[in-house]
Amino acid sequence: MVEITMGNVWEDLGFTGNPYDPRALSISDEDRKLLIDRTNELQMLTTLVNSGKGITIVEGGIGVGKTSLVNAMQYDLLHQKKNTILPAFQKIELTDGNMEPKNFILSTFSNMIFSLEKLTNTDLAKQTGILKEGKLLVAQTIQSGFAGNLQAFGFGGGMSRSPSTTHPAAVTLPAILNTMDKWVEYVSKNTEYDGPVVIPVNNMDILDDKEIVSFLNSMRDTLIDRPHIVWILIGRKGLFSLLESEARRVSEIITGQPVVLQPLTLQDVYNAIKIRVKLLSLNKKSRDGGIVSDEIVKILYDASQGEIRYVFKRITDIILKFRGQFPSVSQIPLDVAKSMIIDFAKSRIDALNLSSKELAVLKSIVKKGSMRTKEYQSVGLQTPQALNKYLASFYKQNLVVKEYGEGRAVYYRPTADTIFALQDAAK
Repeated sequence: MVEITMGNVWEDLGFTGNPYDPRALSISDEDRKLLIDRTNELQMLTTLVNSGKGITIVEGGIGVGKTSLVNAMQYDLLHQKKNTILPAFQKIELTDGNMEPKNFILSTFSNMIFSLEKLTNTDLAKQTGILKEGKLLVAQTIQSGFAGNLQAFGFGGGMSRSPSTTHPAAVTLPAILNTMDKWVEYVSKNTEYDGPVVIPVNNMDILDDKEIVSFLNSMRDTLIDRPHIVWILIGRKGLFSLLESEARRVSEIITGQPVVLQPLTLQDVYNAIKIRVKLLSLNKKSRDGGIVSDEIVKILYDASQGEIRYVFKRITDIILKFRGQFPSVSQIPLDVAKSMIIDFAKSRIDALNLSSKELAVLKSIVKKGSMRTKEYQSVGLQTPQALNKYLASFYKQNLVVKEYGEGRAVYYRPTADTIFALQDAAK
């Protein structure tokens, strides 16, 4: 019995890969061709990064392509003849485990080492001098387990060190910074990567504002004092305004104005799909024929308010499920695709086991389109704090997204899945 896997599903449909891949574009020849209609933003970001030092902000809504833009910029500056950057092939995710300064810098240094090894196809532990010293320092620090277990590095539970094992002495943050600065200077002066090291810092669009402000305030002097390093903070729309009002000392060291990404237009999304289909097609049939209709793309686009990552993710889900059931049919009927969208959404809501009150509040948000905490009485609650608890829980469960209005007013609007699952009940 032949099992249908994700790989041969796309081959069966006449593609070398998934034209609706929702993942961010990588730093590669193939993916660079896929960036759509971001010329102005790309030019602005390139100029800021070419300045060679400091902090740059890229902000926008969830799933609009911020990481893809950063990676396209890194590809371009990696291939320029002068001031060639050392890019980051692995983005640094801000999590509970690495928001402590020492863990964050260690993760940053490890990222640099990985990138240079990937580009030069070498193991720096077999080199000499500072290149070798840097890699060994990172390995030694991890082995020391300075936080008592490896959960501090985001490796999960079950990896606590044995009390009977002898480990090297913990390495201090100043020692890591000193070695990292020497490593960066050596790379800048002795390799073809004579431009800055680029360090994108991700996940800022899903962290609480207080966590962002606290982290950046604690890291302010550490970040600004690093020569030959450009830090790119990737976060929600309004991140720069947040720093101006809540972390003034940090906002003062931002290079230029933030690069703000608006959602792609619906036509841009259609064009992005056409380009991907053309580049990945194995034959004329797959190149000319659509797997899902433009109407499905529009339905997903409208409900998510232009979140291209969601559009591609849900289309991928539809194709894989449909092909698993009906592998002999290439094109998915419109009504079937619509039904699948609702089924996916309802299954997700059902799996959360929400209470009747939670569902009632959520249905009210869907009906109104958005909600603020001051509207607590409209859902039968006694205080804004009571509603805020519901909204905070929904936000963590990805049932609503935050949007910021004038005066930093916070609105919560339903995600596309929430709309699809509850739109009939909310009428």
